[in-house]
Amino acid sequence: MTNLGERKLAQLKAEAVKQSRLNGQMISVSPDDLLALIALAETATPGDANPWRPTHRHLKSGGDYRVLLSATLEADRSDAVVYDDRDGTVWVRSAAEFYDGRFAELASGADRAV
Repeated sequence: MTNLGERKLAQLKAEAVKQSRLNGQMISVSPDDLLALIALAETATPGDANPWRPTHRHLKSGGDYRVLLSATLEADRSDAVVYDDRDGTVWVRSAAEFYDGRFAELASGADRAV
């Protein structure tokens, strides 16, 4: 793993833990999702031909976000969504909240800012 990949993965883990502690819950990630997250971190290089692209827009704030993976909240085994913003801040939200209409899925292409 590259140094950048290791730093990005450490940041992703730290942000996920911070968010889960704020909610008083820990998250569980499947091995396949963790491998996908590591691969994502390894490919996050400056000037990458495959730049950060949002998958969803928060309807109230207008902020763009990219879903990284699905997870499970440890406390009640409910589904969660792990996502990030353009600045690299990683967020964790219950899947029920994420998919209740707060976020709109962006179509590939025109709606996505590069």
